[in-house]
Amino acid sequence: MSESLPHQKLERHFHEPARLAILCRLIQEPEGISFPRLREELDLTFGNLDRHLKVLHEAGVTEAEKVPAKRRPQSIIKLTEQGRTEFLRYLDHLEQMLETATDARRALEAHSAAAPDFSGAQPHLS
Repeated sequence: MSESLPHQKLERHFHEPARLAILCRLIQEPEGISFPRLREELDLTFGNLDRHLKVLHEAGVTEAEKVPAKRRPQSIIKLTEQGRTEFLRYLDHLEQMLETATDARRALEAHSAAAPDFSGAQPHLS
């Protein structure tokens, strides 16, 4: 059996724009970030952020901890160790895919630059 391709290794629970943004933000904050701050920074609604965090939590990627605050306890969201490991692996696979696409683009550009340009050529009539 052949080894799976990089795109087959992408975790579906990571590969969604809002969740990817959440994870990119959380990996920068090892001690976690408050739910309201995360919501504000990512410009997500309460319900939207809550739904995405639920998916990530069910996958074992994030955890929430209630901590005392001035008026009421706040939820601090952070990556679990499993989440950090899986997300870094996801980034490696994504990077492989981007490198492959970049190499293909460069080859295409090199081929296009070497090919004669006939786009504006007028037929030669004698």
